[in-house]
Amino acid sequence: MPLVQVGVQLNIREDQPAVFTPALNNPNTTEYKRMVEVFVNASQEAVMNDPYASAFNSCVMIGFSHGSILANVRMTFLANSISPQTLQTSILSNWNVSNPTVQLQYATVTDFNECQSSTNNDCSQHATCQNINGGYTCTCKSGYIDNAYFVGQPAGWACSKPCSSITC
Repeated sequence: MPLVQVGVQLNIREDQPAVFTPALNNPNTTEYKRMVEVFVNASQEAVMNDPYASAFNSCVMIGFSHGSILANVRMTFLANSISPQTLQTSILSNWNVSNPTVQLQYATVTDFNECQSSTNNDCSQHATCQNINGGYTCTCKSGYIDNAYFVGQPAGWACSKPCSSITC
């Protein structure tokens, strides 16, 4: 599943300016949990008003920092037909219009590297994963043959040693 990552920095805006406190460094505090809820809900709400809402996959809070209250949020989108540049432009132009609670400070869209961990791709253990924009490819390693075609899978998902005799 091709994904792109959106790194968003958000600033809360309320009647009274929000102030960063040390409690926002501790995920076990009530204040931290309340702010996570505020920012994640605001992020999801803003995304639902974006033209690419149908591609939205997930939203995860990374943490908070000083500056009123700034939140770093990672969102993932299915990237089948969206370039990172198009998604970034859409987020930057639509976010603050649709969200009265949270103000977007900046957004960066990067390709999600599925090859960083085997849990993020379906390559055979005998294949090399290569990250490409919006996805990844799998190529069987030297000394292995690709049986993916025979089992109805994409290339590099079914790599095995070649048979050394007629009775494999």
